[in-house]
Amino acid sequence: MATIIANPIYDSVFKYMIANEKVAKILLSALLKKKVVKVVQLRNEYNIPISDNLSIFRIDFGATVSEEVVLPDGKVEEKERMVTIELQKVYLPTEILRFRQYTGTHYCNPDMVHHVNFDTLKEAADPMVSVYILGHKLDVINECVCYISREYRDYNGNKLDVLDPFAESLTHDSIIVQVPLLPNDNVRNRVEELLQVINQSKKTSDKHFLTIDEDKYSGDEEMQEMIRTLKGAACDSDIRLRMQLEDEILGELKNKNLTIEKQKEQLAEKEEQLAEKNEQLAEKEEQLAEKEAKLAEQQDKLASLAKGLQKKGWSIQEISDFMDMDEDSVKGFLAD
Repeated sequence: MATIIANPIYDSVFKYMIANEKVAKILLSALLKKKVVKVVQLRNEYNIPISDNLSIFRIDFGATVSEEVVLPDGKVEEKERMVTIELQKVYLPTEILRFRQYTGTHYCNPDMVHHVNFDTLKEAADPMVSVYILGHKLDVINECVCYISREYRDYNGNKLDVLDPFAESLTHDSIIVQVPLLPNDNVRNRVEELLQVINQSKKTSDKHFLTIDEDKYSGDEEMQEMIRTLKGAACDSDIRLRMQLEDEILGELKNKNLTIEKQKEQLAEKEEQLAEKNEQLAEKEEQLAEKEAKLAEQQDKLASLAKGLQKKGWSIQEISDFMDMDEDSVKGFLAD
């Protein structure tokens, strides 16, 4: 059965979806590839302005994850640890500086630091993972979900099985999701399956909504929870209104960008014309300099001739008649 759900590419819908703690745990567990035992929104969502009206949606989570740890005796033990997750979603290409600014503010936030009892370290931050959900394609990465992971290694490249609080506080892993690259049917893993709820190839004639085959996931409680949440969003009149407002804002931004691009093209054209005029002016100045150099050379030759004739005892009048110029000009050559 085809079911209509709200489109999470819209900030208002994504916020509605992720506010459901069950959905947040399901989605983050799949992305982290670890069991998220508990998830807490660290603070209200907040935005980095892209323009006067449009923002990158971003939110911080504190997640307790359970992971297997191999002990020195070879036994495997389940251990829990806190991880900070910064999630950013944007559906237009934007400047990389905006993402860096957000991560920078995160590192500078004193609330993210807590006391520890180590010999040399008295405070540390929980490990951080940045999750980027992009509504556009990147230039080089061709995978819909890409993991950028750190590793501890010695000088020779040998992997070190350690987690140091100093290193964990100052470096972080990243996960990049490119929504346009999500497969439509042939999903390869759990995260691609769960992300079908944001797959834009499933848009209806109204881009505010997606259609998904709910029967296909009849035995999948996690997908059912996500679908139920997005069905609720689709029926929420406030969410519908907010999606329309986002469309208006996006339209304004696109128009503004088109205007800016047109102005840039006109400016580039004027700069090109100015460059051509400057080049022509430079050529004329070069030609003038050549003429001035030739004239100066001729003047030097005339001055040498006049001085040579004077040394031979010629009078100024004789030199003037011989060189076919007035006496004042002759006097000028002789004075140089």
